[in-house]
Amino acid sequence: MDLAVGNNGEPNRLYRNDGGTLTAPAVWSSEDADDTNSIAWGDVDTDGDLDLAVGNDNQPNRLYRNNGGTLSAAADWSTDEVEQTTDLGWGDVDGDGDLDLGVVNRYQANRLYINNLGVLEPSSAWVPSHTSYTRDLAWGDADGDGDFDLAVATDDFERSRVYRNDNGSLANFAAWVSPYNWIASSVAWGDVDSDGDLDLAHAHVDAWIHLYQNVTRGSSAILLDAPPTVTVSRPGITADAGFFSTPEIIKAPHVPINYVLYDPEGDLVPKIFPEYSPNGGGQWFAASAGPGGDGLIDLLATPEGTAHTFVWNANADLIKSDNVVFRISAQPNHRYSPILWPAQGSQSYSFRVAAAPWFAKVVDEDGQAVAGAIVYYNGELVATNDGVPALSDPGRVAEIGQSCDWPTDCGFAPGR
Repeated sequence: MDLAVGNNGEPNRLYRNDGGTLTAPAVWSSEDADDTNSIAWGDVDTDGDLDLAVGNDNQPNRLYRNNGGTLSAAADWSTDEVEQTTDLGWGDVDGDGDLDLGVVNRYQANRLYINNLGVLEPSSAWVPSHTSYTRDLAWGDADGDGDFDLAVATDDFERSRVYRNDNGSLANFAAWVSPYNWIASSVAWGDVDSDGDLDLAHAHVDAWIHLYQNVTRGSSAILLDAPPTVTVSRPGITADAGFFSTPEIIKAPHVPINYVLYDPEGDLVPKIFPEYSPNGGGQWFAASAGPGGDGLIDLLATPEGTAHTFVWNANADLIKSDNVVFRISAQPNHRYSPILWPAQGSQSYSFRVAAAPWFAKVVDEDGQAVAGAIVYYNGELVATNDGVPALSDPGRVAEIGQSCDWPTDCGFAPGR
């Protein structure tokens, strides 16, 4: 993983990780020398690489686009508003498959900038009714309805707040206000009690850390035919954590997804629905099942939780992304209750997968395969492991999910 640094009155910089060692000189510097308080990586244009947003103090906030692994020196986007930004963060608020940008400010309105087809709007689309000294923000689905709600941590003895997202639109008034007005320095979502919903942690200056439990799904009361809940773990060797927190790239064609099913009465779960998102939760697709695992129907669930595994055939889904999120929804068992419970789901933290190679087929103007053509990608020669150029071969056609042997009619496109 590479390291981006925001500076005060100096250009922001990027240090590349070459084989586990950060480069001593910066490989990128911004043209702007702003007072930067916060930075956030996010694929704003869904081209497969991470772009860099910076939040500035009394200067416009800016975005530097990543073009094929190189950040632009000049900002590609700036805000119309010039405020004292303390933090910013990406989240797909309107559910259209691209990342929107949330910004919080010091004694000025917090804001949301909508992403339309890879381009951020320069003016904010949302401001809350309450203005305060806000230090930190965190996106999370607090009410389990499938969209991102916004939590903010406030300073100057103000109360922190959560703004609900209903059908892609943030409410102007807070749905929840903290009971204490201490100086909050940070806020974070996480399922502390493993009940399938997100709890909220607050860190304070010169005071205790507070944990606020979300009781959307967890309850001490046993309801007749209560619905099952589920928790999903991130695959790989890196422990669960938010944002782009793992350097591990899972390159296996079949990825085990571990999850736990809970049911207060111990009823069987009739069916689960596994899905994956290649862009951090913006778009969801049905996940193909691989060999092994516990299947999709009639799964055990207990009040204490029963562990299961779904084997994801990531190769069949042609997935290659640095921001994959996996979701499993559990269908309730309606044997007695007249209440029509919806399927309740939970999703993993983001992870990185390169299960399927990309292929390029060389054809002529009539669409016919060309033998012996040398394959290039972004101006660079695509070669075998031995450095031999990849040549096209019209006698062999790669099927979806099928790897190619060199030389073939396919060229491997490195990177996303």
